[in-house]
Amino acid sequence: MNAVANTSAGPGVGASAAEPFMRIQNATKRFFGLTAVDDVSFDVARGEIVSIIGPNGAGKTTLFNLLTGQLRPTSGDIILQGEVINTLRPDQRARKGLGRTFQITKPLVALTAVENVMVGAFLHTHRQREARERAHAVLEQVGLSGRDEVKAGELTPAERRRLEVGRAIALQPTVVLLDEVMAGLNQSEVEGLIEVVRGLHRSGLTLMIIEHNLKVVRAFSERVIVLDRGAKIAEGDADTILNMPNVVKAYLGERRR
Repeated sequence: MNAVANTSAGPGVGASAAEPFMRIQNATKRFFGLTAVDDVSFDVARGEIVSIIGPNGAGKTTLFNLLTGQLRPTSGDIILQGEVINTLRPDQRARKGLGRTFQITKPLVALTAVENVMVGAFLHTHRQREARERAHAVLEQVGLSGRDEVKAGELTPAERRRLEVGRAIALQPTVVLLDEVMAGLNQSEVEGLIEVVRGLHRSGLTLMIIEHNLKVVRAFSERVIVLDRGAKIAEGDADTILNMPNVVKAYLGERRR
């Protein structure tokens, strides 16, 4: 097991007397002989932005799946606002305030953008008019207000990424997990989506972000957690973490000056 460097001034495990908003406590997920997430622990404070980085196969998306209920931990606990939620289904966790995006966007291509977002809005209302109003507001929030009635299948890849974020926001979450929402976008599109994410943070959302683009990670530099081979190997502020030799070696596969 690699030694973990924790340079964070933020609320690492045991660092705060107050109960954290979310706590990942010794989370482990094994698939037969493979340990995909290996005894990972950290806390997330309300209103914080935490970036999760690491090489391909490090266990980042598996960790997200443990948080949102697509998978259950082999051992350890996922705790949200003091409640262990290990056995809750994804829809039950969504009702408690957990929203997420997925690496591969899968909108309902035959439906319009507003109809796609309405699907999420129906979590908290059965009224179509109320869901549509909520969906229009969300599309404006993610920069798609002029594309409300366009079918999702006709949106550009960048617009689909924004729609994916919008579908998560429509759930009215308190914490949103963003899984590589910048992937495949050009620099201009990345910068635009960074501004969307910053706006979501200013609105009060707690954010956890899986990201490979280190420029994006530096843009959200409150705290970075590094996974390698399922284990947490470092935690702290972006500038410190991204210059640590063991992180550079894990992330790039070689040491560099």
